[in-house]
Amino acid sequence: MARKPKNNTQEDKKMDCKYTSEEDRHYISLLQENIQRMSSNSANCKIWILGINSALIAIVSQNIELINLLWFSVLFDILFCCLDAYYLSIEKKFRKIESDYVSSLKIKGDLYKFIKGKAKKCAFCSLSIWPFYLVLISATIVFILCSDFIWGYQCSCIYCK
Repeated sequence: MARKPKNNTQEDKKMDCKYTSEEDRHYISLLQENIQRMSSNSANCKIWILGINSALIAIVSQNIELINLLWFSVLFDILFCCLDAYYLSIEKKFRKIESDYVSSLKIKGDLYKFIKGKAKKCAFCSLSIWPFYLVLISATIVFILCSDFIWGYQCSCIYCK
């Protein structure tokens, strides 16, 4: 079969343009959906850890001899703090990609290509991370250490002896 010669019409040149307006809007909406998903994941981390801590405190208040279970609560607090900071760092990266894209309206990389470094460190210092988790961890540790004053029970862990 013989190939047809390619005609370079005005329409073909328009199709060769990098992106159309509809594609720009679609890409921005994809970025905004990812930002929203990371934000809701961060909120879900806080909801889950409050539920876990409440359940563990309820168990311990029924049977004070299980006071050492609250150390698992501190471990879960730290793990969820790291997970929350991770989601916030990804959200910040998507916000930067979106703002760069909107300002230039040109894509210079893949949607999921991130620059490693500062965003994760900044997320750990975020005001939505440390006040919440610091109060939660501190309250749990104070609850463990003051359990002998509250219920007259001496904790048997190595830190309280």
